[in-house]
Amino acid sequence: MTLKRPLENAINRLTIVDVSLKRITASLADDFFPEMEDLSMLATQTAQPKCVSICSFEPRSKLINTRRCVFEMFAALRMLKPSELYDSLSSDEVNKLQCAKVECIFLVSYDEELGESDIDFLDEECLSQFGEHNVPFNMWPYWREVVQSACSRMGLPKVILPSHRLKRSAT
Repeated sequence: MTLKRPLENAINRLTIVDVSLKRITASLADDFFPEMEDLSMLATQTAQPKCVSICSFEPRSKLINTRRCVFEMFAALRMLKPSELYDSLSSDEVNKLQCAKVECIFLVSYDEELGESDIDFLDEECLSQFGEHNVPFNMWPYWREVVQSACSRMGLPKVILPSHRLKRSAT
């Protein structure tokens, strides 16, 4: 796999410093009671983590050659009541089968340090590619833990999210 130059620049210059939870929503549908259901038949759907915003905080002084970049990442999982017809249902009909959901926004922070040969900080394209390709790997273990904890607290079956994998390119 060859990396695009902007992504390669970002990988070389960004160092993770923190992953924190900004927002979490975990809920059961109003008409769903786990203790009254056959939980073995629930289907699980997850959305790929998505970068929803990037904030860069410039150094307070020209003498400081490090800035903080914070990536806001969205992740979601839902559980659906059993149906043999998922593929033939409209999205509204599938939404009506939703019995539980977990949604999170994580703040994933990196420091970017200018090296001796660097003229300026990374541009928006570099950060955007990094947010799409690399940040999901750093937040994934935290997302897995949130899903397991939330499902357990809601009385749902244990959900083990698989390892995060690279997206295959269309070419």
